[in-house]
Amino acid sequence: MKQIPLILALYVLQCCRPTEATVSLNVSPNRQQFFESEFISLSCEQSSAGWKVKRRRGRGGTEECGGEGGFGRFDGSSCSLSVLSSDSGVYWCETVEGERSDEVHITVSGPVILEIPALPVMEGSDVTLRCRAYRLSSLPAVFYRNNSFFRAAPKGQITISNVQQTDGGSYSCFIAIAGNSPESWLAARVVFCPYCISTVLMVSLYRSRTTGNKSAVSMETAQRDGGDQGLDEDENFVADVTTEHDF
Repeated sequence: MKQIPLILALYVLQCCRPTEATVSLNVSPNRQQFFESEFISLSCEQSSAGWKVKRRRGRGGTEECGGEGGFGRFDGSSCSLSVLSSDSGVYWCETVEGERSDEVHITVSGPVILEIPALPVMEGSDVTLRCRAYRLSSLPAVFYRNNSFFRAAPKGQITISNVQQTDGGSYSCFIAIAGNSPESWLAARVVFCPYCISTVLMVSLYRSRTTGNKSAVSMETAQRDGGDQGLDEDENFVADVTTEHDF
């Protein structure tokens, strides 16, 4: 029992120790699919620390925003561009040393797109998916997950409440008068709770100390009772011998 708090303590120290700051690529508007000519902005959380926005299209090489032969316009903190179908690809943030953020898949198409978050959503949150036809909105749509029917939406949007990791997968949608959207991935991120782990640790330590104190008291009581009983037996034995041999 005494080893459990030690194991938890080591686990908490491992999880909660200072680590290098992580960076994610922020996409505005926050989605993965866009119509042509839409204006989007891409930024890194620590662009001031030397982070750059980069991308890879198809089998091509790596391109840098604002760089020679690159794409978009970089103003020192964000990358902006009016997208075309040729801008579809994988985007991320990267430092000179080669440290990278998670990738975001951006798709530029038409006539139908699925509005789905660019970044993983927190487990337990609500997320809304919208199916849109070019220059039209609120049309009836059918949503698919992993190429199977998921839900029908008379107004073209659905909300997934209390998102769990099992809700993750490849989503797409269909509008009868316009067609299908591309597929995009929805991911749910588990919420890390250092407070919960600390609480468990404190409770375990308290229980361990309480159990230890009770054991010590019990042993002390047992020893004292045993000692008193021994003294009583010795006294009775002496009294008996004195009585038997009373001269």
